[in-house]
Amino acid sequence: MSEPAATDQPARGRQAGLFFVLVTVWIDVLSWGVTIPVYAPLIVQFLEGDVSRAAAISGAFMTMFAAIQLFAAPILGGLSDRYGRRPVILIACAGLALDLAIMAFAQNIWWLLVTRVIHAVTAATHTTAGAYIADVTKPEDRAKAYGYMGAAFSFGFIVGPGIGGLLGQIDLRLPFIVGAALAAANVAWGYFMLPESLAKANRAPFRWKQANPFGALNFLRRDRGLMRLAGVHFSVHLAQNIYPALWVLYTSYRYQWDAMMVGLTLAASGVLSMLVQSFLVEPVVKRVGERASLMIGLMFWALAFTVEGWAPTTFWFLIAIPIGALSSFAGPALSSLLSQRVSADEQGQLQGAQGSVMSIATLIAPLMYTGVFAYTIADARSVHVPGAAFYIAAAVALFGAALAATAARAPQTEGARG
Repeated sequence: MSEPAATDQPARGRQAGLFFVLVTVWIDVLSWGVTIPVYAPLIVQFLEGDVSRAAAISGAFMTMFAAIQLFAAPILGGLSDRYGRRPVILIACAGLALDLAIMAFAQNIWWLLVTRVIHAVTAATHTTAGAYIADVTKPEDRAKAYGYMGAAFSFGFIVGPGIGGLLGQIDLRLPFIVGAALAAANVAWGYFMLPESLAKANRAPFRWKQANPFGALNFLRRDRGLMRLAGVHFSVHLAQNIYPALWVLYTSYRYQWDAMMVGLTLAASGVLSMLVQSFLVEPVVKRVGERASLMIGLMFWALAFTVEGWAPTTFWFLIAIPIGALSSFAGPALSSLLSQRVSADEQGQLQGAQGSVMSIATLIAPLMYTGVFAYTIADARSVHVPGAAFYIAAAVALFGAALAATAARAPQTEGARG
């Protein structure tokens, strides 16, 4: 696969590379986002209206996806260190296009199982894009750049489901066709416009002993500060996964929200997060530093979870949404701190290790939060505490903040550079 020249030297090249990868990320998220409103209804359709069974299968697909990603992420990270970021990103986008194209014409539930496997194996856009950004930005600019990437993700998830909902009113399969076309267009965009970010001089050989979840976690153990930051990364994803696990169940049970209210609040949350990542991350990080920004974001998250768990009415739950948006300081600051602790030829390996940590959190969170929720609202309980799972998420976020207070004090790994 031919590639444009690496962009690790001239400032103009770095800026162009950052722009191109942000557009690639946005189109990738948009192409998947249009299918969100119709994915579950498609499963229900295959199961002839059995919603309960559809929910169980959907949850099983999520767990399977996370399990495959646990092993796939470090492999793809290692491959990006060996062959460059560009081919891995293009393969990931092509995998999504194939995934959505098969779903558009799926005849039964087994076709959807195949697509989940394809997407899980190739879903490396986020982690490899993180390594790409580390390649093309200076250490002091990375928090801002990661904030832009977070904003691109948020914008994709704001626009995508809205478009998908409209298209789904026309035909349940139409969003999958449009999503596949967008993903295919992204492959073409990336092939012609996305420059390689990793210079050949900075590439590292692929090692199987490191390209697995156990080797990846061992990579994180080499430095105490890096390991602690990985613990913060785990806490962040374990806490935030309460939303995909419980947002719909909790709000429909406690506040009787319908699908439109759920969609509007998710969109509002995405808009607010995008605004924070686009306009507030850079000035806050410059003023207080990355470690403080990380801790502030996690404490805002803990506060939002606490309010959401306590909120007796919709009004109070809505108050928590802008508070939760301020947690968006945490992600870019954490990504920047992690990237500064490894050398240029290890950024892909780091992103793969982060992907493994994220997958472990994703495996644990749905079962933990839905289990707690089900237990605390059961008819057999004399005292019902429907918000208990949110209190647990708040405690996880506070633990992450406490860990961040010590993790970021460790000296930077020798040889780490942008």
